[in-house]
Amino acid sequence: MLCLPAVRAETPDRLEVSIANRIELSVSRDRQGELFWHETRRQDLRIHTRAVIRDLAEARRFYIFDDENAPFDKVRGNRNGRSLGVPVLKMTGPRPDAFMGSWTWYVLDWEQALKNFRPGDFFRTDTERSCRDFSQFPSYLVDGADSLEAFELRLTVPEDLNASFEWNSSWRDVRTSIEKGSDGEQIFRVTPMRTPEPLALHGDNDLLARLVIHLSLADSSLVPEGPVGFTRWYGSLTTLEPRLDQPFPPDLSTELESAETDRARLLMMTRWVARNIRYVSDTREMRGLVSASPDETLTSRFGDCKAKSTLLCAISDRYSIPLHMALVNTDDRHMRGCRAGDFNHMIVAWHNGNDWEFGDPTDRGLDFGVPNPDLHAHPVLVLQPDNPTIVYIDAEAELPQLELSLVARRDSLARSEARLILRGSLASRGREYARDRKDLDLSNWLATLVGGYCPSVALRDIRIEDDRSPDLICVARADMGSMLVKGRRGDYLPRFPLTGFSLKAKDRIGDGEALHLSYPLHLKLQLALAAPGLTPAADSLDLGDPRGASYTARVICAEDTARMECHLRLRAGTQEGQDRVWVEDLIRAMNDERNNYFRLSSPDSDSQE
Repeated sequence: MLCLPAVRAETPDRLEVSIANRIELSVSRDRQGELFWHETRRQDLRIHTRAVIRDLAEARRFYIFDDENAPFDKVRGNRNGRSLGVPVLKMTGPRPDAFMGSWTWYVLDWEQALKNFRPGDFFRTDTERSCRDFSQFPSYLVDGADSLEAFELRLTVPEDLNASFEWNSSWRDVRTSIEKGSDGEQIFRVTPMRTPEPLALHGDNDLLARLVIHLSLADSSLVPEGPVGFTRWYGSLTTLEPRLDQPFPPDLSTELESAETDRARLLMMTRWVARNIRYVSDTREMRGLVSASPDETLTSRFGDCKAKSTLLCAISDRYSIPLHMALVNTDDRHMRGCRAGDFNHMIVAWHNGNDWEFGDPTDRGLDFGVPNPDLHAHPVLVLQPDNPTIVYIDAEAELPQLELSLVARRDSLARSEARLILRGSLASRGREYARDRKDLDLSNWLATLVGGYCPSVALRDIRIEDDRSPDLICVARADMGSMLVKGRRGDYLPRFPLTGFSLKAKDRIGDGEALHLSYPLHLKLQLALAAPGLTPAADSLDLGDPRGASYTARVICAEDTARMECHLRLRAGTQEGQDRVWVEDLIRAMNDERNNYFRLSSPDSDSQE
């Protein structure tokens, strides 16, 4: 969860976000003996962060992202709207800069927030929340910044409870301490010793540290029975480092011990989690994992895929089976590609030594080694901690082809046209949109399909060219956006910052000349924007710099008939002066937020791989 920030501005182009650096919590029992936690106070600390800021250049709006499971989920202009004195608009949708699926985000009027913010403002939690299963006891994300000096959390708990803290962070040099205060108060302090480094997986926008609070009963006779025993250790699971703090049921342990292969164990684990764990919300709107029961009325259809996948990874880790969480988009209507924010479902991935196999611990019931039509021809991002890998299921599936044709004049683009060729199931789906949902829906779907892969290309006035062909061929006007830049002599240079690479095309477009481009909307476009005719086999592509420096990208694909795994290398030969600027522009485009899992650094020598 992300502590909701307040806002402060020093200059028009700088925005400081204020979050808590001191939080006070207390845990108490009600008359029935159930535990509740109450957040009593936050003190603010001004830090500069980009994680929650959008449209800063326009200085009109600023977005606050909050996990839908967090205590702030119920904010609808009450607590935070009152604190800032501005309306709060709640919307639910995919978070643009995170892998996890559905988030709740709030839009605040930026200028009004600045007018109403006062030094010393902090946020209070108005309601108590039950922590009877311990899965909803809070964890705090501390966003790193060079001005962060320390983080302090004060916790008061009943005498029959023990409290422990876990500091899970990418900060390598931190000092942590726990002190005993008065009246059972425990004080946890974290002091970074130097500026934190961002996690490689998420890049600059990642939240850099997580403080997780563990509660355990001092008297073992008070340990609750039943489903609560399975949910307590969920509170210590983190996205990339799952852990299992409590044993799971004896019957499952016996079955797992008797299994002969890792695949058999994974099948047992997956089916057990899918059948016995449910994602529910009770009358107090507390969300957490509890065992299935006949009287459940608010069980989600698919379960909490993130929590279940994390849980499954933790169980497999107990048996030394390297299981990884993976992200996939199962909605064909909004298939955008393989960038952060394009996914709506989390599954698990296991490499059997030769190939990737996938499992789904939710009610979809995907078993390892069994193809799932929901994932047909979709990219899957396997979240290996140090090497996130994109795997295409069924790489032989028919994929759309985009042809762009434009004529450039010295001072303007006279004409641009795009032809979109859809084959196979995509063609059938496109005809459904055209027949049942009118041309407007077809246009929106095609524009979304192309825009997800090619952000610099916007299609307008889309129409079907030939409806008799087995392929669906559509034509449209194409707004090339920033695909071309004017050269020194007034002509246009092909510059494609779509995902950081240029197509192998003519270096220059003279007055009246036409440029024809054709490439598949596929992984090659995401990673290297491959030239026409580039096959999935190992090949190289000259990026071509108009000033003479040589750049080569190599797409290395190891594939069989079902899956393709791709990696990317860049070799850049640099020269001094303007050529280095071009390389840095290329690197900046590769490090854009659309490419969160591929990072490049500026080469320090004439050749660097």
